Amino acid sequence: MNMSETHGKPGRDAKLPDDRASAEQRRQLQRDIDDNLRRTYKATLEEEVPDRFHLLLAALRDKDKAP
Repeated sequence: MNMSETHGKPGRDAKLPDDRASAEQRRQLQRDIDDNLRRTYKATLEEEVPDRFHLLLAALRDKDKAP
């Protein structure tokens, strides 16, 4: 008898009746996380690039062109 059986809990290899529900809950949680990340990054990708970044990129291009 292993330690978990002495406390009324099944051993590590035993299947719990709610394994299927737990697996579905994990899948739903992963879908929720994926959806939230997509929404977050979509908003970021749609943001305007600040003028100072355009100026910096132009300055770097000009520097690369210099002999």
